[in-house]
Amino acid sequence: MSDAPRPAIHRLATLALDVLQDGYRAAEVEPLERTALHRLALGYLLLTGCATKRHVTTIWRVLGHEGSFSLPACRQSHFGVMVHGIRINVDKRLR
Repeated sequence: MSDAPRPAIHRLATLALDVLQDGYRAAEVEPLERTALHRLALGYLLLTGCATKRHVTTIWRVLGHEGSFSLPACRQSHFGVMVHGIRINVDKRLR
């Protein structure tokens, strides 16, 4: 991955975040059926060092409404914080 041009790596990370944001919008009313695409997006962000295991676990649980994430306010606040942190790391690490 270190041989790839930085703009390409940054673009892929941005696309991964877009996938997760689309998933979140779809999961606002009912739990999302999480797919390989969601796993791939989270895995890529983890692999690049832009997301931590905590980011990945929290976002996964938010999308599926697991545990306390069945509450809309809890989903909204945690998802927002996690994605914001990842986005900052994408911009810092991959630009």
